[in-house]
This record gives sequence, structure tokens and C-alpha cells, in this order.
Amino acid sequence: MATSVTINTSFDGEASKEIFVQILKSSDTISKNLITVLPNVIGSVKLPTLSYNDTLHDASCGWNPTGTVVLDEKEITTKQFEIKNEYCKKDFAQTFQAQAAGLLSANPQEIPTNIKEAILLQVVQKTALAIDNYIWNSATTGLIAQFTADSNVIKVIGATVTSSNVVAEIGKLYNVTSDEVESDESTVFVVATNVGKAYRIAQASMGMNTTAGAKELDYMGIRLETNTALPANTMLVYRVKNVFFGTGLESDFSNVRLIDHDLVSGDGMVRTVVGLHAGQGYVFGGEIVMYKTA
Repeated sequence: MATSVTINTSFDGEASKEIFVQILKSSDTISKNLITVLPNVIGSVKLPTLSYNDTLHDASCGWNPTGTVVLDEKEITTKQFEIKNEYCKKDFAQTFQAQAAGLLSANPQEIPTNIKEAILLQVVQKTALAIDNYIWNSATTGLIAQFTADSNVIKVIGATVTSSNVVAEIGKLYNVTSDEVESDESTVFVVATNVGKAYRIAQASMGMNTTAGAKELDYMGIRLETNTALPANTMLVYRVKNVFFGTGLESDFSNVRLIDHDLVSGDGMVRTVVGLHAGQGYVFGGEIVMYKTA
């Protein structure tokens, strides 16, 4: 079935040469470095893990080895996804952009360039947003589902976060975060957008500069980032080095193939294709703290 195209415009009169597109949520997880990306993964990848344990012993004659070493692995499986669209060139003929480009033929050879660019931009942005949502919210393989099912992940049952309680609620995560995780340079608080807004309001009430872009958010020196894909009132603390996203090529997220099928069959159609691999996981559940309402 062809992609549904609705044209509510004509070439009569003057119009702006710019195409105005709807603003979308940002794709945060990869762009803000909230996850470790593993490229060149097709199918699955096994992450080797090593745990060592021993302590000091009284010295004695002879050789009395102690301690344990456990070499294990954690598998991350990727899944192949695609987005395919198809557009009829003739649908875009009766537009100001087509008139300006001299494309008012009964058999137009091209979609106007600025319309084409606007379509490709929206495809790229919505693909990135869909991947962000898949990383966190896939029913079985999303990180939220994985964390919830893992008894090793530290759970904090919270409440609706407001500007009056946000500092105390973030503190609940901080209090149960291990010293080792707290001191790691890659550790980050990742919070839902309503939590981030509440935290900015709380900081503003304390006289701190919260102008967007003026200051990076942090809590007790640990970077704090909002993520638009997280469910409301969700907060996480983890090492970025411990949470992974496997994919084929990173460039696949912004690579939309434009295929002029009209050149092959004369059907007047243009196709866009996005294809990528995606899968997420982590290694050490005991290092992760998750806050969510019951």
C-alpha cells in the first residue's frame, strides 16, 4: 500500500520558499552519549565480563593460592528494522514550490527539491525518535523492561515528582548508588523530562542560573541529563560504560536512500528506504539504580 500523501495547498499566489516542518522530540540517548554504541553488530554480540575476588591473608610458608576469577559473557541481540515510503511525483505538482522550480508538467520529473529535503529531514528525525523509544520502551527488550526483570538492579519505588520534592527524590537514588559507580567518570543520572523540568524549577527557586544551555545539570557533581523517551517520573543512575546499544552502522540512522522508481518502471513514484539493526543491553545489573512509580 502506498504512503498516504495529503496536499492541502496550490500554486496560486505567493508563498514562502521555505518548507516549515513540525518540531519533534529530540533523540537523546545517542546524541547525549547516554549509552555505549557498539557498531558493526549484525545478529548478536557477546560482551565478555571478568570478575575477580580475593583479600589479604596472613603470610605463610609454602604456596597457598586463594581468590576467584569468573569469566562470563553477556549477549546483546540486534533486530533488523526498516521504514519504507512511496510518493507519487504528480501529487506534488500543484504546489508553489513546483511552480517556482518550473515543474508544472503533466508528467513531473522531480519532486521539488525543498519538499524532498523536508521529507528526508522528517524521515531521519522520526527514525531517530523511534530508535530512542525502542531502546528504552520495547515491551520485552527495552532497557526499562530489562531493568525491571533483573533482581540485581537496585529498585527505588517513588512518587510523582514535583519541584517541591525533586531534590529529595533524586537523593534517594544517590543514597543507594555505590561509591564505585558514583566515582566513575562515565556515571550519569538519566531522568524523564518532567523530572528535569522540576529540577530546573527547584534550582531557580534557590537562585541558581537555569537558563537553557547556560549550565549543564548535575547532582552532587554527577552529570544529569533528561531523556524524552523515558516514562514520566522515571530516573536512572548507571555507568555509560555498562549500558550498550548494538547496531550495524551508526550512519544508518541518518542514511535515507532516495530511489526514483520512475526511472525503472515509468510509474511516477519515488521511494525512501531506511534500514538498520538495533539492540540494547547491559552487563552488571547491580551497578544500576532505577526509580519509578509502583
